[in-house]
Amino acid sequence: MSKSRNDIHYNMTITWSPEDRVYYVRIPEWDWALTSGRTFEEAIEMGKDLYETLFEAYRAGEIPPPAKILVA
Repeated sequence: MSKSRNDIHYNMTITWSPEDRVYYVRIPEWDWALTSGRTFEEAIEMGKDLYETLFEAYRAGEIPPPAKILVA
């Protein structure tokens, strides 16, 4: 049985960069991936989009699996 993205829990790390005046978002399970947003809310949405993109690429075999997957 394969897991759907709704079965997987993940983390987002959001940090403010005063130099760049943006919030940077990382998903630790794919620590090389990075996105950003001008507001905290935009950063959250960008993080969700990043996760969706990464998960779909992983399922398609285009990128390696995440470092860890936390299942509830």
